[in-house]
Amino acid sequence: DTSLDIVTWNIEYFPKDDKTIEYVSSMINRLGADIIGLQEISDTESFIELIDRLGGGWVGFRSNNSGYGELSYLINTNEVDIVNDPYTILQSEGYYFAYRDPFVLDVSYKDTNYSIINIHFKCCGDGTIGSNENDEENRRENASEYLEGYISENFSQKRLLVIGDFNDHINDSYE
Repeated sequence: DTSLDIVTWNIEYFPKDDKTIEYVSSMINRLGADIIGLQEISDTESFIELIDRLGGGWVGFRSNNSGYGELSYLINTNEVDIVNDPYTILQSEGYYFAYRDPFVLDVSYKDTNYSIINIHFKCCGDGTIGSNENDEENRRENASEYLEGYISENFSQKRLLVIGDFNDHINDSYE
């Protein structure tokens, strides 16, 4: 109860089956998170059912810009105040963001304002059929550059978190 707990979760094609909502709501209740940034929320009705299962105080927002696995937020309003409804940014650069425009949430926690940008960068480039690793990597790089510019111009004086699925390789080796 003394910290703002934020989780990001690519739930992948939510919901996958009849038990998905039950399993996800149970996990969320055990996590004790205040805000959850989700990726790949495919079905609005199932998302609403998930919010209902979480109980009083939980609200959700789902972006509607790509027509498939959307970026979304779940917010526990018993702990966090929503400053305004979430909104998308960088719509004109949709190609680089795999047509999943970054989704911004502004909240207040213990009288401190925070902005959160939920992203889901282009995946793949892993050698699968039809995959072009250089193109996919270039799209992620361009998306990062556009996002950095937007942040510098619009969020330089704010407390900001960028969360989501960056779809990049993590290299833990240090030289």
